[in-house]
Amino acid sequence: MTPGVSITTSSFGTRIDFDINEEHRSVEVADFDGDGDLDIATPGAAGSVLALARNVHLVGSLSATSFEPFTIIPAYEYAAGITSDVLDQDGDIDLVLTNEAGASAAISIFSNDGSGSFEAAAWPRVELPLGGIAIYPGIADLDGDGLLDLAATSYGEGAISIYQRQ
Repeated sequence: MTPGVSITTSSFGTRIDFDINEEHRSVEVADFDGDGDLDIATPGAAGSVLALARNVHLVGSLSATSFEPFTIIPAYEYAAGITSDVLDQDGDIDLVLTNEAGASAAISIFSNDGSGSFEAAAWPRVELPLGGIAIYPGIADLDGDGLLDLAATSYGEGAISIYQRQ
């Protein structure tokens, strides 16, 4: 085993905050617009939104101007977890959210239109129902068939729900 580098608080720079005026519980970082820079997406728990900020910085240090202002996209109330991957095999990174809405808890799939846009007019959102309170989603090829499957925790039911891709 090769020894690594020790990580301490001095391994990181000063915290940079981006105000999005909403309670958010998770964050996903990926190149949503395909320009080579990593962007940020986060679901808003109380306001039924998905917030997306495109990275516009040049290589080097980050600052408060490294990201465009957050674009707000409608989502289900009590959105909690988020993850991303290329679900529709078109090469664009899609978003998967879970919402905690009890009987209407679901996994929501937001298809990327190719430019990093997830606006309502550009995508048909797919909803997969879950029992209990859906918290965190996962994406993986669980059955080894080359297609990505979805999984999510169902808090309150003591279960993990899996949707196998057909």
